[in-house]
Amino acid sequence: MQKIRNFSNKASLLLALVFLGCLILANNSLAGCSGDGSGGTICVTDYLVCAGECGSANGTPTPVPPTTNLCNVGTASAVSGTGPYTWTCTGTNGGSTASCSACHLTYSNYVCSRAPSIDCSILSNCGLSGTNTASCLALNSCTGTTDSITPSTTCGTGCVSTSYACGACTVESGGWKEVAP
Repeated sequence: MQKIRNFSNKASLLLALVFLGCLILANNSLAGCSGDGSGGTICVTDYLVCAGECGSANGTPTPVPPTTNLCNVGTASAVSGTGPYTWTCTGTNGGSTASCSACHLTYSNYVCSRAPSIDCSILSNCGLSGTNTASCLALNSCTGTTDSITPSTTCGTGCVSTSYACGACTVESGGWKEVAP
């Protein structure tokens, strides 16, 4: 069991413990404390009971089982499962246990799209060079939404950005073209 001793500010100690979600199990003893406990140094010989609390890995989609940020408070169990991934955070000194999980992220329904940087149908762009920027869109298994992911072979070997040139400008004889009214 964990003991905390010699806090000079009772309010700071209580605020810190409330923030952490911990409780003090009082033993109502001042044995071994300096001072009389009525002011100055406060000696806490009581035990901290803290509830387990999931860390930032909880609820975060991941393609592999998480190994870090499993618990903010408490001790993490081994991560199990193939999706969702699950683990627990056991509280300290008999504190409650939190159940945590993370979605196993996979992608499907890949679609390659390309966006040109220059519109060659605009007369002022004739003769210019541009790039067709490729992006790979895929269905996210955790959210059910379509995400833009880094182009890769999973979106097809042809899903790459390419360069292009707009055609040369041509002017009809006399610089005028007749248009019907």
